[in-house]
Amino acid sequence: MGRPGPDRKVTTDEVLAIFRDLDDPCRPLTRNDIAEKLDCSPPTAGKRLTELVEDGKLQTRKVGAKGRVWWRSVNKY
Repeated sequence: MGRPGPDRKVTTDEVLAIFRDLDDPCRPLTRNDIAEKLDCSPPTAGKRLTELVEDGKLQTRKVGAKGRVWWRSVNKY
């Protein structure tokens, strides 16, 4: 993988679409999972994930010392 260029704009709709397309709608993902799928930086993915939690569209929890996962509830969005 090459060195990334300037970070592209990522929308919350793009992030939410990743969760909608999962075989298991409640599967938790990391910000690195999202960043890889959207070809953006982990901090950019993290910002969009935080916005979705604040909007009540995703849930999150800390895992381990520094990790965090996000998921959506069944029958939501």
